[in-house]
Amino acid sequence: MITNATTGRPAIHASAAARQKAWREANKPKTVRLTGKSGQAVTGLAAYFDCSETEVINHLVKFALTNRDWKAQGLTGWASPDKRFKTGRAPIPQAPEAAPFVTDNSTIGWPAAQVAA
Repeated sequence: MITNATTGRPAIHASAAARQKAWREANKPKTVRLTGKSGQAVTGLAAYFDCSETEVINHLVKFALTNRDWKAQGLTGWASPDKRFKTGRAPIPQAPEAAPFVTDNSTIGWPAAQVAA
């Protein structure tokens, strides 16, 4: 068993090369295509904070994952298509029927029930 000389704990990796290989496996690069204003915004933020665009994107993704329940809310605010909904969305509640409007010029835009009262 290999141990760490300073703490006495067993080493997780046999060598620095094994540690680096494990890190690369856990942190594989992803390809991201940013179009239009999104790409310009990331470039502007990177210039403003004097860092790479990759670092800006990493921070934006961490923020988004921390501050929203994506599985519950879906990508666009609608419920995600899953086994709970056959159509992929919750039904939109319909507005109740509005009261009929009075047509004489003195009360345009007021419901008839309010004019009569």
